[in-house]
Amino acid sequence: MFINRSNHWLANIISTIEIVFYSLLYYHFIQSPQIKKIIRYTLAGFILLTILNILFLQGYNRFHTITYRLGSAMVIVFICMYFKQLMNTENVTLTMEPMFWISSGLFFFLLGFIFYLSAFDFIAYQSIKKHASLYKVIRYSLIIQMYSLFAIAFLCKKNV
Repeated sequence: MFINRSNHWLANIISTIEIVFYSLLYYHFIQSPQIKKIIRYTLAGFILLTILNILFLQGYNRFHTITYRLGSAMVIVFICMYFKQLMNTENVTLTMEPMFWISSGLFFFLLGFIFYLSAFDFIAYQSIKKHASLYKVIRYSLIIQMYSLFAIAFLCKKNV
């Protein structure tokens, strides 16, 4: 029944939820009211742009690479704001801070994935199939790196 059908519509929904989740995560961990306000407004703008992109620009049968890159860049900025907050906090041991490891994993994954999507769009547009396996290696390497840092976050214990 659903054989040979595109699942991009599902990937668009899941990736949008992913960006919203990460944004709300940093909304929770960032303490500055001004930055929280920025997160709220940029998140609302992201959701609106994603809906407009899917409805009018890239469609639901294609992955929404434009707004996913925008959302990834947005989360990277939130991560940098969180890192700045950590650097300004006294008596913090970064290696014992789980959110530091989660943020590091997300930072490197999202930054790499922005470049991956840009290169993949170019490769797909040019129909260069001989380099497709290289991009699988890059994608899986980014995923392994991210989840390895997530694992460190779950294994490290904060001093109580």
